[in-house]
Order: sequence, then structure tokens, then C-alpha cells
Amino acid sequence: MEALQKLTLYIHILAGFTALTVGLIPMFAKKGGKLHINAGRIYVWAMYLVSSSALVTYIIKPYRPFLLFLAFIGIFSFYLTYTGVQATKQKKEILPTLNDWIISGIGLLAGICMIGLAVWNFTAGNTSFAILYAVFGVFYARIASHDLQVYRKKAIPEKTAWFFLHMGRIMGAYLATLTAFCVVNAAKVEFIPPLVAWIAPGVIGGIGIGVWTRYYRKKMKVA
Repeated sequence: MEALQKLTLYIHILAGFTALTVGLIPMFAKKGGKLHINAGRIYVWAMYLVSSSALVTYIIKPYRPFLLFLAFIGIFSFYLTYTGVQATKQKKEILPTLNDWIISGIGLLAGICMIGLAVWNFTAGNTSFAILYAVFGVFYARIASHDLQVYRKKAIPEKTAWFFLHMGRIMGAYLATLTAFCVVNAAKVEFIPPLVAWIAPGVIGGIGIGVWTRYYRKKMKVA
């Protein structure tokens, strides 16, 4: 079991480093170009490894609150990455596959579980964990719920909707992984409160995504 734990940790670290470094390339490379596509594929598979290894880590060491939360963040990162990739396959019409329904259903359930854990941690006096579970849980549940509604309606999306959904989800997954990285390393820096390490990357990154979205909407002349 100890050997499996070490192997999982090494895979997690290597995949996380790859995702955080290679993930910057498609953000700034020419959209749709070979560099964007090839780097994006490496990033996606690295993210899948990050997510799965985070979940395996908790399974190996259960009943540890910190690892449980990281496992949920791993599932969240997987969901954002998966739906970001699927957006490129649904440019003209929303045709959800069985996997789409299952993964979004699991995503909604995970978000609800996080909200439940927020309530439980609050009653137990774990305010920091309660805030984190509440923030991420509500956000997660809303995204998954929205996706399920879109799948049910099967509406024809706007011409550029897939582009903003793809990049928004992919960058959201990047921020989730960056957040986990900051929290793990913030423990080594005493003057940075853990809660700040959890919240700051998302807030700053969210603002960045907003600026990016406005730029491309203006560039594509989208209202």
C-alpha cells in the first residue's frame, strides 16, 4: 500500500506540473493551430491524471478532511476539463452522449455533497472548510445543473457559444489545479493564510477570464 501511495503521489506531482506548465501554451497560442491543439491534448490528459490521482490518494488515505476536499476538487477539475473538450464536439448542435448525462449527473451529485459537507463543517465549527465547501459546492452544482438543462433542451447553440464554453471550462480546470497547488505550498509560507490560498487564485483567475471573454467577444463582434 505504501508503494502505491508513493507511485500515486509521483504521478500526481508530475501530472500537475505538466498541466500547469503546458496548459499555458494553448491559452496564448493561436486558437485552432497545431500548437494549440497538440499542447491542449497533453494538458487534457495531464488534467485527467491529476484528477484521478487525487481521488486515489484519498481512497488510500480515507478520513482525512484535507485529502477529501482535494478529491472533490479533483472531480471538479475533471468535470470542467471533460465538458470543455465536449464543447468542441457540439459546435452546431447539442447532442449529449450517455457519458455526458452520467458525468453531469455525478457532477451535480458531487456539488450537492459538497454543500452538505459545508453545512456539516459549519455545525462542527470548521468554518474554513465550511466556506470552501460552500463556495466550490454551489459553483459546481450550478454548472452541472445548467449542463443537464442544456442537454435536456438540445437547443441549437449560438455560433460562438462553444468557443467561450470550451475556453472557460478549460481555464476553470486550470484554476482549480492552480488553487490546489497554492494551498499545498502555502503551508510552507506562514504569512499566507490557507483560506486566502484557496480563494485568491479563483478570484484573480475569474477576473482574468472575464477580461479574456470581453476581449474575444469584442474581437468576434459578439454581443
